This record gives sequence, C-alpha cells and structure tokens, in this order.
Amino acid sequence: MGFIAKHVKQPAEVLDYRFDFREFLQGVNDVADTFTVEATDGVTVESSSMVRGVVSAFVSGGVSGRTYKLSATLTTVGGRVKQLDIQLKVKEI
Repeated sequence: MGFIAKHVKQPAEVLDYRFDFREFLQGVNDVADTFTVEATDGVTVESSSMVRGVVSAFVSGGVSGRTYKLSATLTTVGGRVKQLDIQLKVKEI
C-alpha cells in the first residue's frame, strides 16, 4: 500500500502525527483493542495515544537529510492486525 502520508520536520521540532484507522475499522465491522507506534532508529516516539480509531504520536529528533519511517500497528478485538506507515523527512531550514 505504501505510505499514507509524507511529512517534513526540522531536527529540533517535536510534532504530532496521526494514523487514521477509522475507515479500516468500519470496513471490517470491528473495534480497536491495542496499538503500538514504532520509528526507525534516529527519531523518537515521545508518546502516543488513540481516540476513536485515530492514533496520535509525538515524535522528536532526526538528522537533517535523512528519511525515517513511522509505523502504527492496530490490533482489533476480533484479532485483525492493520499497519499504517508515514514517511518522515528531516530537513534543517
């Protein structure tokens, strides 16, 4: 499927990124149970939360000129597992 979004941030910024699982959940008629958010080495997931099928992650760090991947994985009560990815390019402006 590829990335659901591509974002650019500066190394010093701490910003939130959203993964919207609502359409997926409606399509399979299931509800969210647990989630995780992971990032490739070099950026840090400071915190994450989920409200009504939307996962938010606050992310810091990164080296200017590098590109990172953020991945959110949702598991439903019915045992389904869905992963969404965001491409995050770090660039000093």
